[in-house]
Amino acid sequence: MTCTDTHARNDAIDALIKVRAILNAAMYLTSTDEETEAGLGLIAIAESVAARALEGEL
Repeated sequence: MTCTDTHARNDAIDALIKVRAILNAAMYLTSTDEETEAGLGLIAIAESVAARALEGEL
């Protein structure tokens, strides 16, 4: 793994952490079960995309 690959991987991990934090924070602003369920779905999607990016599938 080159230095550039390592930086890209670290950037992807950092982005995932930030997206997850934002989505978790947004869930505190919701008041319905539907909105909470949607937020959890968004977190799952973000984690899936990040995992695929880290594996080089995107």
